[in-house]
Amino acid sequence: MAQKTQKEMKIFIGFVKTKNRFRILSDWKITKIKSCEYSGFTSISPVKKSAIVYDWTKGQPADFYIHEILHVALRALLRIDRRKVKELRTAEEDLIQDICSLLVPKRV
Repeated sequence: MAQKTQKEMKIFIGFVKTKNRFRILSDWKITKIKSCEYSGFTSISPVKKSAIVYDWTKGQPADFYIHEILHVALRALLRIDRRKVKELRTAEEDLIQDICSLLVPKRV
């Protein structure tokens, strides 16, 4: 396996930190890969609680990773059993708080 460049490592660490900011994804496995076959989208398996984010081959938008991780987070929210109202409301509130924490500094 080839060594990652410093830039690739920085991007990977940023990707992992972004994923870790969402509590609803704490038990999900999300992988980021480069592929010649696929480009610029995410394959999500709610049953397995996993996702694969395929990098863009050229001109990747700056918000691509957060965009794709939000897709996965919403799918995780939709996966929760609607009959478990308290669990669903808690997960929804946590997700909203996590999204807001990306936009504004944490309240003291």
